[in-house]
Amino acid sequence: MIKKTLLFMTLATLLPRLQAGPVVIHPQKIDDGRTVVVSLENTRDYPVTVTLEFPELRNLAPADTLPFTRTLQPNETLSALKFSLVDPAAPGEWDYRYRWTSGATDAIPDLSYQYRLPYAPGASYTVIQAFSGNFSHQGDDLFCVDWAMPEGTPILAARGGRVMNVQSGFDGAGDRSSFFDKANYIRILHSDGTVGVYIHLRKDGVEVAEGEMIEEGTLIGYSGNTGFSSQPHLHFGVYRVVDGARQESLPVLFRSSTENGLELSRGRSYQN
Repeated sequence: MIKKTLLFMTLATLLPRLQAGPVVIHPQKIDDGRTVVVSLENTRDYPVTVTLEFPELRNLAPADTLPFTRTLQPNETLSALKFSLVDPAAPGEWDYRYRWTSGATDAIPDLSYQYRLPYAPGASYTVIQAFSGNFSHQGDDLFCVDWAMPEGTPILAARGGRVMNVQSGFDGAGDRSSFFDKANYIRILHSDGTVGVYIHLRKDGVEVAEGEMIEEGTLIGYSGNTGFSSQPHLHFGVYRVVDGARQESLPVLFRSSTENGLELSRGRSYQN
């Protein structure tokens, strides 16, 4: 989700139209001879947050505070950033990076919501990593839960919403950094703007499509052991988008067949 581009820009040349995941970045020349406006277009039917950074600017003065972060609503096009040539007779140069994530920064999380355990009724699985887990539940992943479960276990939606992103093509796992971005996953947008994330699904183990509306308890996929993982398990977290590069997990509550309002604990099994 990160792109680095170096552009030499003058108003006598055509400026490239770039696709950054679901976002089209389009610098446009203005007729005054010294101004460029950068437009952002969201090509998806769900909100996307973009952050643009400009580590190097030469002969260009920004009209906006940098770095620039903005949430684009579904299918929205926005004239987002404006730059002026300091010397209209000389070229402008920029080195910029963009980052994006699905979801909006204006989410108001409903922390009273009680999530369904994400597996079949009557099933019971052991939590191997809960909130503040030493192995990987720190920083932005502080409030996440891992359940040990055999590969191929049916995964059911802990909360309803719109499927935003899926990945199902990876195979293999390990505890090396090279596996960080090689996990299969599903991301679901909830009604309060938070995002439920289900990770480490098996190869070809996704049963829903991007854009699909699903209800709580819907079969969405099958557990696996892909990406940064030391054993077959399901990782689940609910996140709030911070900017195009960051999303932070939230301390959510669950309900089981016998208890409500649960904060899950490592080493315990919970029956749905």
